[in-house]
Amino acid sequence: MPLIVWAAPAFCRWWLDDDEMGLLFAASIIPILALVARYFIAIRYIERNHCGVWTKRFQRFTLRTALVYLLLVESFLISIQDLPGANDLDFAAVLLLIVVYLVYLLPMAFVLYPGKAPATQVETAETRTNYFGGEDYV
Repeated sequence: MPLIVWAAPAFCRWWLDDDEMGLLFAASIIPILALVARYFIAIRYIERNHCGVWTKRFQRFTLRTALVYLLLVESFLISIQDLPGANDLDFAAVLLLIVVYLVYLLPMAFVLYPGKAPATQVETAETRTNYFGGEDYV
């Protein structure tokens, strides 16, 4: 989805014959549409995971915070595409982009944590507790 959001300004400029309104449209509407799509996909995933009630609440809070952060980052990246020198990416700029996206991906790793699935009777009957307190399948 980030590639679609980043490509949206070029498509809007082409579609609207290089009009400045295309950039404004792309910088404001496209990230919001992406945010809504990401939100509903992730909420559906959180509702189906095997976490507790409080963990799911914290996952939803973390999701909302991370998506607002990503919305701001993507809107900023779309807005600076027309600035002079924005196409000249050096190593420091690429490293900064990687760090900015890692700040988003780390909370999302928690949001997408599936939880531990409840054990079925077959799995419980064929397991034993090992020396470290975990379970081994026999």
